[in-house]
Amino acid sequence: MAVHLLRRILNLPVVLFFVAVAVFLLMHFVPGDPALTILGTDATAEEVEQLRELLGLNVPVHIQFLRWMGDVLRGDLGVSIITKRPVAESLLERIPVTLGLTVVATIVSLSIAIPAGVIAARNQNTWLDQLTMGWALLGMCVPSFWLGLILMLIFSVNLRWFPLTGYVPFSQDFFQALRHVALPGLSMGLVQAGVVTRMTRPTRLEVLSLDYVRTARAQGLSARVVA
Repeated sequence: MAVHLLRRILNLPVVLFFVAVAVFLLMHFVPGDPALTILGTDATAEEVEQLRELLGLNVPVHIQFLRWMGDVLRGDLGVSIITKRPVAESLLERIPVTLGLTVVATIVSLSIAIPAGVIAARNQNTWLDQLTMGWALLGMCVPSFWLGLILMLIFSVNLRWFPLTGYVPFSQDFFQALRHVALPGLSMGLVQAGVVTRMTRPTRLEVLSLDYVRTARAQGLSARVVA
């Protein structure tokens, strides 16, 4: 296990490098000129060329990539052409929101998926197993944004139990922050629960087929005690 984990850690920089190369090349395949997008269609050719030179877009792609990698390693992610603000600054502002939503979605997912996967495994090939796996498959197929809109329509617009928009930091008011992230966290967690359930069931079945489990069952221990 330790060797496998160490191998994964050592391979991580290589994977990140190839992902960076793929993303950088894909951005160059997108139609359009970033300089023209920033300046608008009324800009002259000279103005566009000056901005391209300022942004380093007039050099070969491999030189652009090396410069970009150097900036990223220094923590400089550039300036957004939409907000005109440093990208790193915008990301740092959104990290608390993202972490809060991720934690809520993970709690919802694990609270549903682990019991559901265990129940499906203990009742293998029964109607309860098929019902649970059918629900898990449905959860995987439903888009989280669509489910989120349905939850907002029911619980925010009609019932008015949760706020429709906005965000409150957890450090400011925990319960109000929880009310704001409840619906998006629930919509993401339900979709993730489908995936985790389908992973939990075969893992549980594999454990139940181990020798020590079968030995315990053969000695008369009940399924509840063994499980």
